[in-house]
Amino acid sequence: MKAKLFIIIALLVAAFSFPPEAEAQVKVRVSAKGLLNAVAKEAKKAANKKTEQAEEETSGEAETTETGEVETTATGEAETTETGEVETTATGEAETTETDDDLIIPLYSGSDIRYDDQIGFEEFPLIINDSTVQNTEGVLRRVFCRAPEGRSPLEIIKNYENAIKEDGGVVLFISRSPKDIVINDQKFGELFRKNRKDLGLSTYVFTHTTFPELVTEYLLGKLSTTDKDIYIIVAAGPGAWAASEHNRTFYELVTLEAEPMEMGMVTSADIGKGLSTLGRIAIYSIFFDTGKSEVKPESADALKVIAEYLNANKAQKVLIVGHTDNTGDFDMNISLSKDRADAVMKKLIAEYAVAENQLKPYGAGPIAPVASNSTEEGRAQNRRVEIVEQ
Repeated sequence: MKAKLFIIIALLVAAFSFPPEAEAQVKVRVSAKGLLNAVAKEAKKAANKKTEQAEEETSGEAETTETGEVETTATGEAETTETGEVETTATGEAETTETDDDLIIPLYSGSDIRYDDQIGFEEFPLIINDSTVQNTEGVLRRVFCRAPEGRSPLEIIKNYENAIKEDGGVVLFISRSPKDIVINDQKFGELFRKNRKDLGLSTYVFTHTTFPELVTEYLLGKLSTTDKDIYIIVAAGPGAWAASEHNRTFYELVTLEAEPMEMGMVTSADIGKGLSTLGRIAIYSIFFDTGKSEVKPESADALKVIAEYLNANKAQKVLIVGHTDNTGDFDMNISLSKDRADAVMKKLIAEYAVAENQLKPYGAGPIAPVASNSTEEGRAQNRRVEIVEQ
């Protein structure tokens, strides 16, 4: 009888000592604010501390909700930073891998890091649209990961896209068919593997070796701080069939910390000098997708400079002239260049407060080349927007 009473008392003590799982779950969110590292590290410490407490007191396991948020079983409330709720970055999830504590942007929760290559200061080809590569120097890091089971390449990309936008960053380019990209006779896979470590060809690294050619989703984003531009490149796709990993999703997270880029930018003073001496100035940092007239987000810096000049010189009237290379149909290029000039003018008026009476759009198509169209380099020079004095 005493033994039975002892067992009953022990069970009651155990029941009240360990809170029900539904009450003990602690959410550790990943917010895009952690992209600048400090908050991410604070959240990492808090998450680790709670994980240790959970292991000591309840041996609880981390659970992932349907929304992708990590919920860690613990016995108290989530610890917060001095600013309030614990939040870190990129995927809406807290990463628990020990080796990512100094990453600029955390990994998709539950990912296995295969390789973490801290390349150092190098050049990386930023693919900013289907036909343009921007070679940019900075501190380069490439982390190659296997995503959690059941995650698709598109799910990985959309997760990072949302986080970058939420943090006030800009998504410069997304491709759902990067294998089709060929720029200057180089395929996407050739461009993406530049300054990527060669880790051999054993079975274990086979997926890593073949990954650039298997990528099905690509994203380029950018965050800017007062002293640097942070480019975030995410490529996702299946593993290698030869390594029996074709049913799993892999992704490579590339970060490039660069000095603020001028991207061939002219200044407001350059525009004034060009108009006063030559009557025109070419702008090469206004970007469009091939065959389209929508002004791409990475054109913002150039538009801002043009607007600064025009808003400071209200009497100055200019033509916005679109130019193309000679690829494709002549009449189509004339129409496309006019549509692009229209799009630039509308952006300047609607988003940069430039007076409409200062601007007039015009499409020149391929009729005023500044270089030979027989080479890609020449065609790139011919694709431009010019500001021309009226």
